[in-house]
Amino acid sequence: MVSIIPEKKYPFKILSAKAESGKNISVQLDEIQKSDGAAYELKVENLRQQSGRYYDTIVLKTDSQVRPELDVKVYGYLRERKSE
Repeated sequence: MVSIIPEKKYPFKILSAKAESGKNISVQLDEIQKSDGAAYELKVENLRQQSGRYYDTIVLKTDSQVRPELDVKVYGYLRERKSE
């Protein structure tokens, strides 16, 4: 879970969130209201079953003219559990 809180000097809204590949992760974006304005919670969940490394990029589309897109890099490394 990642919290995204726009600065008051540079407000923006996140319009959508999508993983570029989406094979190994799922993405959920929720807007939450705070006392000082809107914020966002980005939930990333692992979908991969086999061990190994993976990466993906989550692209956040915004209404900002300064940064119309924000990228969030996701890296994962799954290991097999050692049986005891």
